[in-house]
Amino acid sequence: MSIDDEAEYVYVRVSREACRCDEIITVSGDSMAPTYYEGDDLFVEYASAIDPGEIGVFVAAGEGYVKEFQPDGLYSHNPEYPALKFQEDDNVHCVGRVLGVVGRDQYATETELAVIDELCREKAGMKR
Repeated sequence: MSIDDEAEYVYVRVSREACRCDEIITVSGDSMAPTYYEGDDLFVEYASAIDPGEIGVFVAAGEGYVKEFQPDGLYSHNPEYPALKFQEDDNVHCVGRVLGVVGRDQYATETELAVIDELCREKAGMKR
């Protein structure tokens, strides 16, 4: 994940996670397998800090990481990856907590997207 990625708006069905989330990000890499896999979309709730044991999104040196937070570092769930340990001056900050995976069935279908698009065009026409 790069902090320079452009935002794309998506429509998902209502769920507890969808209502709480602020952003959906896509997993890149296998460091969190078997919990999260390459290509998984994750619901993320913005938070400047999370509790030990929670999985969060972190930024360090311009790179984004999805990791389990522990007081002594950021941990991958894949045992092939070592823990990330940072110094205080490494400018690491928490972006948010991962609420869960967005299921493929939670996204709007092509038909639903067409209806949403039509409603948005109608609404824009009424504002003129």
